[in-house]
Amino acid sequence: MTQTLTTERLKDLTLHHSKLIFPASHEEAAAMARELLANREAQPVTDGENCWSCGKFFTYAQHSECDGYCPHCNSPVDLDDEELDDEA
Repeated sequence: MTQTLTTERLKDLTLHHSKLIFPASHEEAAAMARELLANREAQPVTDGENCWSCGKFFTYAQHSECDGYCPHCNSPVDLDDEELDDEA
């Protein structure tokens, strides 16, 4: 992957409270988004499980964002029940 923003520029952008640092341009913001998406896609997702109803995989973050429901079929998923099944 071609790095579009230098590490130094990214560090500068985190110092948004400093009046000496210029804010990110639209081009830099788009480049950051592309780089973040590429990094996300390159990392395997392993923190989740399959829905009891539809069988599709969801992450714990997706489960949380959907208030305890499967993001695919909208069935309620109680993660505590899974832990009890594992202990039995």
